Amino acid sequence: MNRFINYAHRGASAYAPENTMSAFRKALELKANGIELDLQKTKDGKIVIFHDDFIDKKSNGIGTISDYTYNER
Repeated sequence: MNRFINYAHRGASAYAPENTMSAFRKALELKANGIELDLQKTKDGKIVIFHDDFIDKKSNGIGTISDYTYNER
């Protein structure tokens, strides 16, 4: 049996902010088979969900996730 595979890229990002629990829940509600997300490591070794290499477009910071500890903003 062939089944269509529908992965939600960063969750249902057309319906909720990408890479948020709201986007992931909405993707499941819309019957996505899976969710694609990106993991990055902070300077202190914590794993976070973040797509871009640089945080400049999505925050008031500059640089990369690995430039900051988990608690820094």
